[in-house]
Amino acid sequence: MPPFRLQELHGPSLIWDGPAWLIHWPLTIPGDAEAARQWHDQALAAVYRNFPRLTKTQGPACGQELEASAAGLLVSIARQILTPAQVDLQRPPLGPKTPEGLWIAICLQHELAGSALSLAYQLISASWLQPENSGSQSGLETRLTRLQLNSSICCQHHVTMELLGEAKQRGIPHLLIDPSTRLYQLGSGCQARWINSTATDRDSQIGCDIAQDKQKTNKLLRSLGLPVPRQLSLRASCKDSDLVKATALIGYPCVLKPADRDQGCGVTVGIENEAHLLRAAEEARREATHKLVIEEMIQGNDTRLTMLNGSLAWAVERLPPSITGDGISTVSELIAAANKHREGLRALDGVSGLIPVDAETLHHLEQAKLNLSDIPPTGQTIRLRSNANVSTGGLFQEVTEQVHPEIRRQCETIASTLRLAAAGIDYLCRDIRQPPSQCPGAFIEVNWMPQASAGRTNIIFRELFPDGRHHSIPTIVMIARFEAEELVALRQKLMEFIAADPHLTIAFPQRLTDSIAALNLAATSRHHPYKHPNEVLMDASERSILFLIDPQQVLQHGLPVSAPDHTFFWAEKPVKHSAAWNQFMHRTQSPNQR
Repeated sequence: MPPFRLQELHGPSLIWDGPAWLIHWPLTIPGDAEAARQWHDQALAAVYRNFPRLTKTQGPACGQELEASAAGLLVSIARQILTPAQVDLQRPPLGPKTPEGLWIAICLQHELAGSALSLAYQLISASWLQPENSGSQSGLETRLTRLQLNSSICCQHHVTMELLGEAKQRGIPHLLIDPSTRLYQLGSGCQARWINSTATDRDSQIGCDIAQDKQKTNKLLRSLGLPVPRQLSLRASCKDSDLVKATALIGYPCVLKPADRDQGCGVTVGIENEAHLLRAAEEARREATHKLVIEEMIQGNDTRLTMLNGSLAWAVERLPPSITGDGISTVSELIAAANKHREGLRALDGVSGLIPVDAETLHHLEQAKLNLSDIPPTGQTIRLRSNANVSTGGLFQEVTEQVHPEIRRQCETIASTLRLAAAGIDYLCRDIRQPPSQCPGAFIEVNWMPQASAGRTNIIFRELFPDGRHHSIPTIVMIARFEAEELVALRQKLMEFIAADPHLTIAFPQRLTDSIAALNLAATSRHHPYKHPNEVLMDASERSILFLIDPQQVLQHGLPVSAPDHTFFWAEKPVKHSAAWNQFMHRTQSPNQR
């Protein structure tokens, strides 16, 4: 079987102008186009048969129709793993001389795409091409499970995908630091920022720890003189009798929730009696890690105020989910219709969740003397939950301009005291437009990673890189031939760069270590040998970089950075190159190269 090669292009190269994956797999598919399509489909079916996890997470078809080629087969599998992230397959623009089986794969999730393409080849080999030599399928299944989990964390998170898309539009390079925590870097060196959804590298870990514990948050806000509900906490494993006694100190109606969960998980609002309390306790204990919180019930509208870098970025009033009878549909059918509407909203805003049919929903139906099979009369509105969390079917409306200045100031106090660059603050009151002195309210929670709906990423970027702040450090790429007769002149040129910038780091592939040592620059500058250029770009101590590489590096991996400020080709004597090389140098070289 022809050898398979997957090669990373770090930046612009002779065959592509940005980060991508070069696929070279000259596997011949016999027959005409119809036979090739049949081969493609049969190979896919074999992979799905042997690795059914792929079909369990199939997403919608991803736009571009793939050519029935070996590379197309690879991308078909990679798309299944990375859905909804798009993987595009293109032929390099080399004209009629393009080698057979040479393709370019591009994906916004660049690092995950490389892992998916590599694994796709092994899945195809194990299922279709040479199953007798494929080794342990259990090992491949384990790798597939792990990669699908990381892909779901990163690729199915709408804020992350929007942030990466906007970064690309703005020309901001990005790289994946840790898929399991959805951690990305935007930019490079000391100018770079780290993001995880709306959380950033400016958030205090101590502040995050406090915000994750509802009891600690309540205590801190109370110590700041801010209005909060009365609250008690107990171990999640406490006896029901102890829970009933503690609730008597707070009084009914009350709220019961886990101390350390968000998105409304395990929360029951408006508990009226002991029977309702014990039902709520079952739900809360399933979600709680350590503690339960019993809280005074505050009447009012639920508003989420999102703070970025100390200022109010947006505010939304959240409305509990409800259904309204039409005299024809059952309760179950009305909930299904409401959820279909929310699916449409989620496609637009990325955050709207479905209404769950759980203990709380059934309790509200019981209060309305209804069950799932009943048909409510026309015009009857049934509230299905006490809380208004969007993740459990609540709806929201924009109220940013209506927030009273005093409530804004209190939110600024909370975000700055917790040292959180991003904070979602939940506030209950009857009228957000009125001052707290006239319309009292209470702060009930702080979320250190607040949700953001579609269209908010421009605001997030404005806070990440305010006032035109640079996102990347200066980078120079010098392509040199390390030949003995050119080392003296090359050293002199490098010394000019070092003299002009005392913070400059000379970065180079590890295999060039001996060649760099021959230049005798160690005493005059910082050196950074690397296996992958991201090692240098991630280093927050770096303030400017000169990548020193040779033509072999360019031919194999392109330039080490996607958009260098300057590119030079250093050669003292005339050099003859191919037409492709000359075109590449003309496209990338800085005008003042010598």
